[in-house]
Amino acid sequence: MKDNSINQIIQFLQKQIGSQNLFIIDHWDADRCAIGLTNQYSQNLVYLSTYNKKANECYVELEIPGNNAKEYEVNGSFDNVNMAELEKIVRQHLGINS
Repeated sequence: MKDNSINQIIQFLQKQIGSQNLFIIDHWDADRCAIGLTNQYSQNLVYLSTYNKKANECYVELEIPGNNAKEYEVNGSFDNVNMAELEKIVRQHLGINS
């Protein structure tokens, strides 16, 4: 079960971008404050963490597929990202225009 802080961010993004446009990836079962997002059109991943962050802020790491299909490489990171910035970052990294 994820922390309420990460659940609120997911709900916000699903409302703004559309739940059909986001797939939740959870490689971090033990971390209640972390989640990954992708979509059906992109192999990129957006890692989000709300650990030790203010309400409605998060750490964001942009990941792209590495040489091994199961590994990702960091392609950028942002700290203390607010919700409006997060929506823009997710849309751009996952190629969601609508």
